[in-house]
Amino acid sequence: MAHGDRAPEVAVWTRRLQTELAAMRRAGGDDELDRLIDLDLTRAEARLARITESNSTLPRGLSWLMFASAVVSVLALAVFMSSKVDRRIYVSGLVVFAVLLGGTLYMINDLDSPFSGVNKLEPKELTRISRGLEKDYTAFAPGVLLPCNAEGVAN
Repeated sequence: MAHGDRAPEVAVWTRRLQTELAAMRRAGGDDELDRLIDLDLTRAEARLARITESNSTLPRGLSWLMFASAVVSVLALAVFMSSKVDRRIYVSGLVVFAVLLGGTLYMINDLDSPFSGVNKLEPKELTRISRGLEKDYTAFAPGVLLPCNAEGVAN
């Protein structure tokens, strides 16, 4: 998701799940099957929402406009600062202002892509749930391999 792409590993078992649900539907579904299909649809919609959220939403033109505004602001501050101020204070004030403005622009762009960059979201909850499901599966079916390997390919 750091690149806005779908994971091919997930697509393997998603297709397999949808194939199985379709086969069950053809064999004669019931209320539980309808519930499973609804849950699968909810899962698919949540996945699509996460993928959509991983894509940057700031248009490139807006990023350039913010950058140009920052440059103009620093230059305007340099031009209009009082000449009576000590030169070291003058330069350090400009540097601090430029660093804060540049840092703000960087953070805006970084936060716009939540699954990459310095402030990226880690899949902590997903990892915790995955480990719990593996633990439950091995407890329920000891000695039986998981239905797919680490790459999501069916065993």
